[in-house]
Amino acid sequence: MARRTASTSSRSGHGARSSAHARSDGKVDIFCPNCTAQYRVAPEKLAARIECTQCHHVFMARTAVSRRTPKTNHNTIYAALAVGAVLLIASFIIIKNAEIKTPESIAAAAAAAAPPKPQAVDLANDLRAQKVAAWATAMARTDTFGLREYTDLPAVGAMLGIAPARRSAFGHEDVDAPIVDALKTHAQSKCLRDLDYLSCRLSDAGSAKASTGTAMLVLMPRPGTDEYLPETRAEVEVTFRMDGEHLRVTGWSIKVPPKLNPRPTLPAVAAKTAAPAAARTGAQPTNAQAPRGTTPATAGEDKPPATEVTPTALDHLADTPADLRSKIDQAVADILKSADPSASAPGKLFSSAVAILGKTQVIKRAAIPRLLNAMQGFYADVQANNRPLSQLDQALQSLTGDNTEYEVSDSDNPAADKAVRQRAVRRWFALWQRYLSGHYPALLDNKGDLNEDDLGIKKSRKSAGAEPRK
Repeated sequence: MARRTASTSSRSGHGARSSAHARSDGKVDIFCPNCTAQYRVAPEKLAARIECTQCHHVFMARTAVSRRTPKTNHNTIYAALAVGAVLLIASFIIIKNAEIKTPESIAAAAAAAAPPKPQAVDLANDLRAQKVAAWATAMARTDTFGLREYTDLPAVGAMLGIAPARRSAFGHEDVDAPIVDALKTHAQSKCLRDLDYLSCRLSDAGSAKASTGTAMLVLMPRPGTDEYLPETRAEVEVTFRMDGEHLRVTGWSIKVPPKLNPRPTLPAVAAKTAAPAAARTGAQPTNAQAPRGTTPATAGEDKPPATEVTPTALDHLADTPADLRSKIDQAVADILKSADPSASAPGKLFSSAVAILGKTQVIKRAAIPRLLNAMQGFYADVQANNRPLSQLDQALQSLTGDNTEYEVSDSDNPAADKAVRQRAVRRWFALWQRYLSGHYPALLDNKGDLNEDDLGIKKSRKSAGAEPRK
């Protein structure tokens, strides 16, 4: 119950009492404006100051008659704020989902939901395309090993009309020899033998996965020949089948034939066509039938070029592009690295480097002077540098088919070993000089059928890409 703390006001007349809400007992209800505590007071005390017994707030009684102010409930406020936040987040989500979708956004969403597409096949660099290219290189070189490795001989024999040899009663094993010989001589394979590989590309993505497929070869005339126009290109469609991981060529058809030179140099053509015939019959070549790699003798002709040339440093050919120069120098460095017994997989390193240098006639022509330049660096001390020199010699044999009779094995006579090895190096430089002068255009032809008695040089029977010497 409230108590009075101050004197009553002089204004306690009838007006104040008339405004009070009197109950039946004559008292009125007042409420503490601070804590809403309720009190009942007589009307004559409405002009007095009242002190609340709950919160000790002092207030005028007449100002608190029937005015109950509820106490603030903070929990309710917090709950309202939480509900408002939830409603705001829900509204944002609804608005976001209700945005108008454009064709671009629909396509992007579909692409994101779609399963990943299979990786596209690189038709030009696929392993099968590389194997078809290796077959084309074997055809250009008439490399027996390569032809047997990449050719479906029964299928190609049927295409050319050549039957395999019958197995004799004594167990004749080389039943495919007639088909291999036909690949080297048949008119239908002439274009593949005369031209060098330039590029290869699978015809479609299915050819990279299926058990059979096709590829398109692009061939170009090799340097030094005038039977075809220099800028001409031939396109050959090659069919193949897969035998496990091995690719076997089953046939080919020429889609774009090479353009023949309407005015070839007649002596060169006669020498090219007559020399093989003379070799088969055993006849001595005449001036019109000079052996491949030589020039016909004429009256008053200058003396033949030297058979040995002292090694000198050789730079890249002037027409070699910068990117090809870097590729050749790296391959030569790998060949020298393969001579190190501690190198990792030296055989594979050597074979890969030679395969790069022998890929086309253009690359071979640009690579030979750099191989010779490396030889020149070891020439002064051939005994100490026997191993790297033998690797360089083996690489030159693989690219050209020539053999200058470099002797890698040591004998009991070191002086004789040195003389033989230095002579072999000088002969390589002589061959290159003869090629540049036009006396030996067949240097880049590694078919292995040249016999140059005046140089003491024989075409090597080793196939391109041979393993390095141990």
